[in-house]
Amino acid sequence: CQVRTVKLFQADAYRTEFEGEVLSCTPVGDAWAVVLNQTCFYPASGGQPSDSGTLGGAPILDVRAEPDGTIVHVVGAPLSGTVVGQVDWPRRLDHMEQHTGQHLLSAAFVHLLQADTVSWHLGAEASTVDIAVENLSAEQVEEVELTCNRLIRAGLPVHAHLCSPEEAHRFPLRKPPTVSGPVRIIEIEGYDWSPCGGTHLRSIGEL
Repeated sequence: CQVRTVKLFQADAYRTEFEGEVLSCTPVGDAWAVVLNQTCFYPASGGQPSDSGTLGGAPILDVRAEPDGTIVHVVGAPLSGTVVGQVDWPRRLDHMEQHTGQHLLSAAFVHLLQADTVSWHLGAEASTVDIAVENLSAEQVEEVELTCNRLIRAGLPVHAHLCSPEEAHRFPLRKPPTVSGPVRIIEIEGYDWSPCGGTHLRSIGEL
């Protein structure tokens, strides 16, 4: 049976270097698809792009997650044995900041305007958050912005809770989980609880 990849980035999003054992290495065109027993590389998912960096000295071209929990690293050279992975930290930090900021912004829209986020996309040049609201006045935008800035100055901690689907219901979730099995909930302390597998800051004060 196939082994699910241990997701080191969920335990510590600030970790940028690790060792992994190559479980398989399959040619894909001019590249190779490598599966490891564990990884720090985040795969593209839920609006957040994948990490980049190097694996065994070879450049990471793409990282994707399979439905069974396996993470596939597309690299520019064949690999075997134990390899060292190095995450591109500036890219990772940018994604952590933007993703945590999106959680805060989406939560503020719910608290203040009862307006849900229907989708979001993180990009290199621009990011978008789509809010379910027909009309948005300048006064409402300012209220959301001031609220977010006030909470950032308060430096609320960000926590990750890993729990069963039954346990997840004890949290006042902003949206229902979309996964089966264990649920990872990101909490902006006392303000927002949202199921999410992405990488986040330790505190919104870092925003």
